Amino acid sequence: MWHKTIRTRKAKSYWSVLANANGLVCNFDVYQGVRTYPRYDNTTLGLGEKAVLNLVDDFLSAGHKLYFDRYFMTPRLARELKERDILCTGTIMKNRIPIAARETIKEDREMKREGRGSCQVLVNTSENMAITKWYDNKGVTMLSTMYAKDPTDTCARWQKSERRYIQIERPKVVQAYNHNMGGVDLADRMLSMCPYRYRTKKCTQRVFSHLIDLAASNAWILYKKDKLAEAIPVKKIQHLRDFKLELGENWIEKYTETSGSETQTETKSETDKDEKPKKREEDLQLWTSLHLKKGPEEPDICRK
Repeated sequence: MWHKTIRTRKAKSYWSVLANANGLVCNFDVYQGVRTYPRYDNTTLGLGEKAVLNLVDDFLSAGHKLYFDRYFMTPRLARELKERDILCTGTIMKNRIPIAARETIKEDREMKREGRGSCQVLVNTSENMAITKWYDNKGVTMLSTMYAKDPTDTCARWQKSERRYIQIERPKVVQAYNHNMGGVDLADRMLSMCPYRYRTKKCTQRVFSHLIDLAASNAWILYKKDKLAEAIPVKKIQHLRDFKLELGENWIEKYTETSGSETQTETKSETDKDEKPKKREEDLQLWTSLHLKKGPEEPDICRK
């Protein structure tokens, strides 16, 4: 889940996007001010919390797992999703951590002395919620209703002082977050492949062209999934660029009236052929009349 911006010269449109790890966009909202989430007008929820709940309403059922970043994550949102049997994981801002846990959690300088890979876990057993802080180059705090520290694994990180990669311990919550996040970034990368965009000052046209690209990208992801299910080698699966090219050619062939356009083109070409000699004769007569009107004392600018 992510928020993104589409810019034009005079306006910006803000989107909240729900996508899976493969880049398939499942749902989205376009921000329209205070009227964007009318069902939550009488609540004390924040903007990020409303965006998440509005995306999952009537779309995700119990048992799903959500991953989002610090812009959306709050303990209150985690509790709301937990009541719907939807689990979540994400990074969290320090000022959103509950006060009781904020006083207990370690500072970055203290974890730096313990070394890279050091970890601290605070668990709220009544709400089945865990806050995990892991120190790499700096501290990363995560809140999850699914994972905490165990089981841990190792990951390679660059050690600048030693000029080499070293293996450090990594909690399960960080590993799951890194593996499942990035679906919206992947969707953006696919949308940038031969985009259907043109120069315009109208935000509505930019949004419309963006939706066409979005539909084409989603179609290609589903097409690739079906081909892989049929045990077709990846090398024989059509690339996104070729898929869009074939899609455009099919649209042109289906929705273009060739008979009428060819007749109109032939008629226009014949008309142009008839008009060219007439225009040349008129130009010649015009220059001849101007030359005859010139007085005897007027200098000839064309003479070398």
